[in-house]
Amino acid sequence: MSFELLLHDVGLKASAHTDTSRPRLSSITLRCRNGERIGLIGNNGAGKSSLARILCGLERQTSGQIRRQPGRARVMLILQRPEEHFIAITVREELAGYAPQKLNSAEIDNLLQTVGLEASLAGRTPRTLSSGQQRALSLACGLATRPDLLILDEPMAGLDAPSRALVMHSLKALSQTAQMALCVVSHHPDDLLGWAERLWALEAGALLYDGPFERVPVEVLDRCIDKESSSLFYTLRRLEEADFQLDPAVYQQRDAKTIARLLEASFTP
Repeated sequence: MSFELLLHDVGLKASAHTDTSRPRLSSITLRCRNGERIGLIGNNGAGKSSLARILCGLERQTSGQIRRQPGRARVMLILQRPEEHFIAITVREELAGYAPQKLNSAEIDNLLQTVGLEASLAGRTPRTLSSGQQRALSLACGLATRPDLLILDEPMAGLDAPSRALVMHSLKALSQTAQMALCVVSHHPDDLLGWAERLWALEAGALLYDGPFERVPVEVLDRCIDKESSSLFYTLRRLEEADFQLDPAVYQQRDAKTIARLLEASFTP
């Protein structure tokens, strides 16, 4: 049975102990289906984490309706810095702890390989892995729950460049092999290059944009990302809105040399 998650006019009031009366979410209407690759962006306080928690059922909306099809559809949220919660002696045991049914060796190897990790890591202690490997392992743990929708909250947070590259490789591998829906929450749209197909953009709890990743207007990005930090994605969107015709494949690349080659071809008469 195909998966669908529908939010209609969903709102979330501010908590009683906060210093603002502004709702955390306001009139959110969204639809998510199996196989979709979604990025969720917005500045601090935009409501990204609140929306993620509502999607997976950790928090209940104060208005509006949420419908899941099928009713027992599983939505899994992987929080920031998930490696801090590893408790098992081995990678194999860590994965087994997330699975609803017992996993055999072949299934564990497949989970690791799906996120781009070597099966030989199964016997290692999770905390002895590199930062990037630990974050990739968290993706495999989420996958082990057999979700219909897997949500990753800032999966690149706190990582150095090599570790970020490994996690992006894992996301790419996961998006190419898994049939579930995948949503990545991020402050930075460059984290979504190479795999995202759809974008949700939030500002102050309101939905600014829901549509193709590569077509988000610059005016939306101006309102929901930090303009002080450099962004390749932002530059690409500005070029296109200035009537430069870019190869659409540029948005599905992570490698800088490949992106440069595609840009050069776009500007060559």
